[in-house]
Amino acid sequence: MILIIAGMFMMSLGLFAGAALLLTSTGLLGGTPHLGLWALFPLLSLAGFVLFAIGGQLQQIRSMVMTAACLNLLLAGAAAVALVMAGASMLELRASSGGLWYLLCIGGLIGSFGAAATHRDDPKA
Repeated sequence: MILIIAGMFMMSLGLFAGAALLLTSTGLLGGTPHLGLWALFPLLSLAGFVLFAIGGQLQQIRSMVMTAACLNLLLAGAAAVALVMAGASMLELRASSGGLWYLLCIGGLIGSFGAAATHRDDPKA
């Protein structure tokens, strides 16, 4: 049970790091995006998943993967919106757009792979 709780906590911290990277890049949160956010977003998410997968049952793991996939796709979508708004001069970015591109790519990949992994109903397929 403790591995499930620790996994959920670490995955939440990873998603929080991604959200902080998004908000600092767009200027909605004061400060500048530090390199730690870039590293912690995928690393904590992956470590949280591993801990959850070790301690959880198959149905719990599938539910958590789909939830995390949706949240990562939401982060990627928000980064895409911010990039489009910045490109149309509707939003002035405080920092480089690199953080937003990073969220779009990494969050989009993690979310897409997670959603695709839970799509199958037959585990033997």
